Amino acid sequence: MAGAAAALGLAACGGGSSSASQTQTIRNPGSGFTITVPSAWQRYPVNKRTINAIAAKLKSNPRLADIVKTLEGPTGRYFKLLVVNSAGHQDATVAVVRPPGGVTKAELGQLRQGVVSATQSFAQVSPSPVGTLDGHPYFSVQVDYTGTVQGRHFPKQVQYYFLADGTVYNLDLSGTSPSLRHRIVHSFKMTGTKSAS
Repeated sequence: MAGAAAALGLAACGGGSSSASQTQTIRNPGSGFTITVPSAWQRYPVNKRTINAIAAKLKSNPRLADIVKTLEGPTGRYFKLLVVNSAGHQDATVAVVRPPGGVTKAELGQLRQGVVSATQSFAQVSPSPVGTLDGHPYFSVQVDYTGTVQGRHFPKQVQYYFLADGTVYNLDLSGTSPSLRHRIVHSFKMTGTKSAS
């Protein structure tokens, strides 16, 4: 899941900056979340065609082969949102996973170890410990991509993994300033869903 989320963040970059003063709130009741992002950011459909296009771009870098496998595999269905500032190197993706029986806080800690292990094969990572944010268990991983895709360098990304009612919500933010990242993360609300897959 982490590799695919990183790939979506990698593939969705443009050039410039964003005004965060005007915002839009995106609601995804079927997947159980809302998020507020700058109004200049554009929402893109997350479907098989979009995921295949991103995977095709990543294939040029052999270091990212694991991400391509993840995107083209069954976990691609967990991606529920892709929003991009087309005027800047900023984007957000959301993936939602609820396995049968749900996920426990202990399993969230195991997920943290797996994300770090998988991601450090192609990037430098700085993980946080599992803690609580806005009343939900979570951890974050700051990712600095050491490689390039088709000759482009990508901005740093911070991946957030929240646990709510047995569901893992993965919010990835790329290229955002600390203040914008703070506003987006604290706007992210998990409204709950019975089945997010």
